[in-house]
Amino acid sequence: MAAVQRSAGRTIARNTLFGILGTLVVKVATISFQVFVINTLGQNEYGQYGTVAAWTSLFAVLGDMGIARYLSREIARDPAKKDELFWDAVLLRFIFAIVCTIVTVGGALILTDYNTEIRIAIGIFCLTYFVQVLMAPLQSIMTGNERMDAVNILNVVMQLLFMAFSVAFLLAGLGFVWLFIGGLINMPIIVAIQFWLVRRLKMQPPRFRLNHAMWMPIIMASLPFAAIQISLSFAFRADTVLQGQFGVPFDDIGWYFAAYQLVFTMLGFVQNFTEAVMPTLSREHAANPESIKPWYFNASRVMFALGLPIGFGGLLLSDKIIELLFRPEILPAAVPLAILVWDIPFVMYHAFCGNVAQSMQKERRAAYIYGSLGIFNVGLNLFFIPLFGVIGSAFTTVLTDMFGALQYYVFLRDELGPGLQFARFLRILVGCALMGIVLLLLRDVVNVLLLIPIGGLVYLGFAFVSGVFSPEERERLVGIVTRRLAKLRPASGS
Repeated sequence: MAAVQRSAGRTIARNTLFGILGTLVVKVATISFQVFVINTLGQNEYGQYGTVAAWTSLFAVLGDMGIARYLSREIARDPAKKDELFWDAVLLRFIFAIVCTIVTVGGALILTDYNTEIRIAIGIFCLTYFVQVLMAPLQSIMTGNERMDAVNILNVVMQLLFMAFSVAFLLAGLGFVWLFIGGLINMPIIVAIQFWLVRRLKMQPPRFRLNHAMWMPIIMASLPFAAIQISLSFAFRADTVLQGQFGVPFDDIGWYFAAYQLVFTMLGFVQNFTEAVMPTLSREHAANPESIKPWYFNASRVMFALGLPIGFGGLLLSDKIIELLFRPEILPAAVPLAILVWDIPFVMYHAFCGNVAQSMQKERRAAYIYGSLGIFNVGLNLFFIPLFGVIGSAFTTVLTDMFGALQYYVFLRDELGPGLQFARFLRILVGCALMGIVLLLLRDVVNVLLLIPIGGLVYLGFAFVSGVFSPEERERLVGIVTRRLAKLRPASGS
């Protein structure tokens, strides 16, 4: 019997929908959780928490070395690869987890003057590498089989468990170190659920077997993915580490990290789409390379149509947002937030493009681009942090991702040809300007909780009538909303 062909659009839509719904639950809870944590710990202790998160993120890739991404793509292209690669990937990750722990903890002891609490928190975080030995390959099985809906459900459960444990610890009067304990103790629970879910979805992990001859080919094939992860880690986290090394006070780091976390919480919504794209487009590219073009052009336009107004609105309302969420002493975080919010459209674009490139088996070019971003980010931070502190880091972050977006545009224009239709971008800017005028007129007389939807409605109304979206895209967007609303209604006669 011929295998049933899966629709790329339906698969990506399903995976994205589950991702967005899961992300909506998690992000609302995450923002509330972050507000609670920052207000409970204060900017100084939160700055120490951010320092630990940044330091461990720099080296966490050493515990994986790109194996999870490689495994996901290979299973997507050929499901039989699961039986061939799974247990070798698990053992390699265990070896890398040992190396990663030595480097992360040793570096903190030798290269920094971190206090005892920060060093203890780093050690606790390193224990998660050993749980990830099984967790990441199991997730790769689900990702490779294009079940991002299941992956996102598990991510929701993991985040909610982490927040529940952490809130309990903070309410008990414990410090930031216990946030990392909360992150550790929920992971074995998730691994058990993963095993159950993989079996239930009939994607059983293969029987235990090892093939030593596969180890070096796996490592070599995974290196481009590792290079991408390492470069992204430095591009996203080097700033906070360097702030500490240049003696920026923990209060300032806390303000910066609060703004940074808000921005990347918002970016979590688009991450679901970019993650859903990679395995499906890998399969589509293997069958028909031309099928990727419309996805790239349409998705890129939609991302900028959504990302640019968020940048304008965040710039104009950053102080109102911080004032709404945090205690008065956190208000200085409004300045880095007003800058960092402009990172959203550029990260949305280059994160999507990175997954498109990997789907096309162009991960080496993606590694080159992300490698240049890591170098660019560290270089600018070394120059700007001593002069401007966390404000310099905020500008560096935006300039880095703008540079990445430009490189990906040039690369994919060469690969896929022109087709982004820049005339529509002028309409996007006009819509943003109209939205900005409304926000400026109302910002001092209307609560920010009302200002945000008002500004969004002004922009979307202009976008729909001015041709920002093509008739086909408008019809598709309206159709998606209509179908989802219909599914939420109770069935007649029930």
